[in-house]
Amino acid sequence: KWLDTRDDLFAATPTTTGLRILLAIGMAKNYTIRVGDFSVAFMHADISDEDVYCTPPEPWKSRYPGWVWKMNKAMNGFRKAPQNFQDFIAGVLTTKLGFTRGRADPQLFWNKATDVRVSIHVDDPISVGPDEEIEKFFDQLEKHVLFRRGDRFNAQSPTKYLGKLYQFRGKELVASLPEKYLPDTMAVLGMETCAPVST
Repeated sequence: KWLDTRDDLFAATPTTTGLRILLAIGMAKNYTIRVGDFSVAFMHADISDEDVYCTPPEPWKSRYPGWVWKMNKAMNGFRKAPQNFQDFIAGVLTTKLGFTRGRADPQLFWNKATDVRVSIHVDDPISVGPDEEIEKFFDQLEKHVLFRRGDRFNAQSPTKYLGKLYQFRGKELVASLPEKYLPDTMAVLGMETCAPVST
């Protein structure tokens, strides 16, 4: 089947509105806002609905010509890997850690008992809640997945999340683009020598 006709490849991403609401809740309740990263995220998820084979890397390819490996876990480049990981991490959060999955935003999870909320964009979670509860949540999460704890949003230095920099300034949370974002984007597009014109 063609890729554009396959609805079984869909993996949700959080909405911008959902992220803004999550951050607003954190600000209103004076909660910790902390990012993280799922290491080798896709390899946590099993491949269960189809057989996937790959050519082994060297030196196995030379030692066993004509052999292929049957994959048990998803990995980068596998079309269903994002969806498989999304289903896996949703299962961990809802069945093992007591979270409820959002209906309007399926990548937003809430643990009512601890008041910790988590939004996950592919393999980049952002958590909002009481600091000690986030620490406990991270401890529990590390029992099920390879997880790297990231920075807390703070006033001293910006914290990077999904390409933006977030920093507290007084009672406000300011989001900005990194300084090199526009020049780098212009270079990628081959427009670094362009001059602005009035319209």
